[in-house]
Amino acid sequence: AAPSAEGNFAFLVSDEVNAISDFSDLKVTIEKVGLLQGGNSSQWVEFTPEVKEFDLTLLTGDATQQLWRGNVPEGEYSKVVIYVTAVKGTLKASGDVLDIKLPSNKLQMSIPFQVGAGNVTSFTYDLTVVKTGGTRNSKYLLKPQISESGTKQSPASPPNTGKAPAEANAAANPAPALPDKARGKPQK
Repeated sequence: AAPSAEGNFAFLVSDEVNAISDFSDLKVTIEKVGLLQGGNSSQWVEFTPEVKEFDLTLLTGDATQQLWRGNVPEGEYSKVVIYVTAVKGTLKASGDVLDIKLPSNKLQMSIPFQVGAGNVTSFTYDLTVVKTGGTRNSKYLLKPQISESGTKQSPASPPNTGKAPAEANAAANPAPALPDKARGKPQK
C-alpha cells in the first residue's frame, strides 16, 4: 500500500499507562505494518510507516501519533501486526539506557475492523510497557494493549478545490434557486 494524504486508512499509535512513567524517553522503531484481510481473501496488506520512530512517553492518555496514511483495499480486516526493529528507553531514576524486550520481533493483535467507501478508518494501535520481576531483576516488556486499541470512522474529506470549506461545500452542493419571498427579500 502506498502513502497518500487523502488515503482511506490512517495508522496511529498510543500508550496505555503502566510503567511508562519510569522512562524519560522510550523510542520504538517500526520496520513495517501488516493488515490481514478477513472474509474469503486472507491476504496481507503491508506498508512502511512514514514515521518509523516515535517516543512512547509522549503518547500517554488520549495522545496519539499518526505513523502512516494511505489507501488500502476496502473490506474486512482481522489482524494487525507491527514489525519492531528496536525499542530503547532511558530510565528517569538512573539515566540508564535499556533495550526493552519484545515477545518477538513483531507485535500482533487480532481485532476485526472494516475499511469502507467514503470514510477514513483510523486504527489506533495501543502499546504498553510493563515492568516484570522484582526490584533487583526487573525487566521491561513492550506489548500490545488490545482493550485500548481499535478503529474510528470519519467521513472522507471533500476534494481540495482551493476554496475555503464553506465555498467548497457551496460549490459541491449549490443551494436551490428560491423565489425572492423565500429568501427574505422584499417583493416589488
